Amino acid sequence: MVGAAAANAFLVGAIYNLPRRAIIVSFSCCEISEPCGDHAELNTPNRLIIHTTQIKDEGLEVKGELPASVLDLGDGETDRQSCPNPLMYDLTARLVSQGLLVQGQASTVARCRCDRCLRFYDLELRADDICHFEEDISEGMVDLTDELREDLLILLPTRNLCEEECQGICPKCGCNLNARECECPPAEGEDDVWHQLDDLNI
Repeated sequence: MVGAAAANAFLVGAIYNLPRRAIIVSFSCCEISEPCGDHAELNTPNRLIIHTTQIKDEGLEVKGELPASVLDLGDGETDRQSCPNPLMYDLTARLVSQGLLVQGQASTVARCRCDRCLRFYDLELRADDICHFEEDISEGMVDLTDELREDLLILLPTRNLCEEECQGICPKCGCNLNARECECPPAEGEDDVWHQLDDLNI
């Protein structure tokens, strides 16, 4: 059986021999930082870090994924909104005269619970026009994890609806009115709460 040290040495050697333009800057288990000496240093996991020294004149393609925990939306068991799926990104980083310009797209699939019928449904979150400018690149690296997180969180609805025409649930028996008609009789004296507005003279 190959020892852990030998396996790590093989992985580091393989990473270092990749062409710089082909380097995937960040992925779910680790990140590749600027090669130092005769090896590539493995950086903090679960972050999207772009090393500006790797960017050529034509730019640097940055593709990969971040774990669902980056969005910090819960485990999906009881939460109104959760995210069990990884965050996928496809970006291009370019050095411009005043700093670093990053453009591209990111997406994931969130799990939501309808506020009307309480049914869980999947909701794709997709940001196609990501554009971030970082002026301070003096340290040679830029962490865009929080920016990418906000790009997707802002797409979450304030009100969860599985569909616009969702009928909700019966307040008496709790049946899903999207699946079948409720057989509960209307309560005595029950009236439309908006009916009184029809009598107003405005």
